Order: sequence, then C-alpha cells, then structure tokens
Amino acid sequence: MSAQERVVLHGDGPLLASGPAGSGKSEALARRLERLVEDGIASERVLMLACNRAAGQRLRERVEALLPGRHGELRIGTWEEIGERLLRQHADAAGLNPFFDVVGRAE
Repeated sequence: MSAQERVVLHGDGPLLASGPAGSGKSEALARRLERLVEDGIASERVLMLACNRAAGQRLRERVEALLPGRHGELRIGTWEEIGERLLRQHADAAGLNPFFDVVGRAE
C-alpha cells in the first residue's frame, strides 16, 4: 500500500502527512476528507493545516473539486490563518478586541 493510500484509509485519530513538494500530500489529504465526508463526518469537524498559503489554496481547490456542494465550512489554511480565524471567532473569550490588527514580521 502506498503512503498516499495509507493517508486516505487512515483510521480514527490525528494524522500528519509530511513529505517533499510534489509527493502527493495535497491529493492524499483531499481524498481523505472526501472519504470522511462519504463516511458521514461533517467537513466542519476536520482541520487541515498547510505549510503556506499557496499549498492551502491548492488543497482547498482540490477538496472543492472532489466534493462539489457536498461539504460545509472547510477548515483549511496555514497555522497563521487558522489561528487568526479562531481568535476572531472567540475574541471575547480570549480577552481581545474583535477588531484587532495582525502585525506582520516587518512591523
């Protein structure tokens, strides 16, 4: 069984798929989410982290192609994107102004 097939068929629990560029990670993860949705898991319950915005966008596009109209919110992004989204959604609980600014490295 290939590494990509192991990702798609992985059982319960967390999964880390790593490898060099072009090794099929995005395709395997997109097909894994497709399988989970087919098994009745809501896409909102799955978090997929990408190493950069371009990889996250490719992963999102592939999932949307595999699951047209069959998914809810997709939680796909970089650590930074997911972190900001969570902080904005739970700003009060985190003691933050919901209109906070994100400061970049240069700032």
